[in-house]
Amino acid sequence: MSNLSVKKREKMRIKLFLGFVTLGLTFVTPNILNATSRIPAVVINEIYYDSPGTDEHTFTELKGEANASLDSFYLIGVNGANGRRYRTIALSGCIIPADSYFVVAQDTGVANFDTIANVNWQNGPDNVVLIYVSGNDTSIVDAVGYGNFTGADSFFVGEGSSAPDVPPGQSIGRYPDGQDTNDNTADFFKCNPTPGVPNEAVGVEEKIMEVPATLKLYQNRPNPHSGRTEIFYQLSTTCRVRLTIYDLLGKVVRRLVDKVEHPGYKGVIWNGEDKLGDRVASGIYFYRLVVQPIRSGEAKSYIAQKMMIVLR
Repeated sequence: MSNLSVKKREKMRIKLFLGFVTLGLTFVTPNILNATSRIPAVVINEIYYDSPGTDEHTFTELKGEANASLDSFYLIGVNGANGRRYRTIALSGCIIPADSYFVVAQDTGVANFDTIANVNWQNGPDNVVLIYVSGNDTSIVDAVGYGNFTGADSFFVGEGSSAPDVPPGQSIGRYPDGQDTNDNTADFFKCNPTPGVPNEAVGVEEKIMEVPATLKLYQNRPNPHSGRTEIFYQLSTTCRVRLTIYDLLGKVVRRLVDKVEHPGYKGVIWNGEDKLGDRVASGIYFYRLVVQPIRSGEAKSYIAQKMMIVLR
């Protein structure tokens, strides 16, 4: 959720900051960072949390831009049962390695660890939040809630709906790595723990077979971006799909998809180039999804559009 749109940052800031007030965080009232602010693109990619009994080898894996500094980043644990902040971990002095994975480990028994900290997060329902602090500005970069939040006092500060609570010996992880549709349910799967390497989701086949109930276009990730971003959408029926990039004048920059697709969750990468293969200039662009039924009597056509920012 790094480099978020202003609208989404505001919604999440209000939701989470109200919780932070209750939790007693010492941060000043956060302001929303300007949409053109450059925060390294980082997501929480995998969490191996505690199980009943003595815990060891827990870890939190981040995935982001290679060689990016994690100065001013913090990991925060928020209890899903009562909304209390119970842990804050500063990542100052840390740098994401060239392989794009950064592992915060409970102990040296975790493979491929990059730093040691108390990342012994609680069983679900629980939340892990990644924030970026710059002076008086605080930006929520990513937020993951997992477990059952149906209780009257439950406190969910993740994205969309919650990720699963997994049995001992398993973790929750994004699959594919780094994919972020801004919905923890859609993004996280039960995994075999894989710190510092690509996730091996054991529940992904079941999820991929699930047919979305509605058509939907998601915000691209990251946004703003410097030349590579991914656009996610979901289809509830087999249909013809067109996904097109436009500039501010409405001119077609590049068509990314123009074909018949089957139901499911989709992701398309745009490398920041136009239809001639030239890099586009910094600025505001729009992407439009047009979905048309291929059989009479099926759902009506669907059109959705969102804005993104290119920063060179």
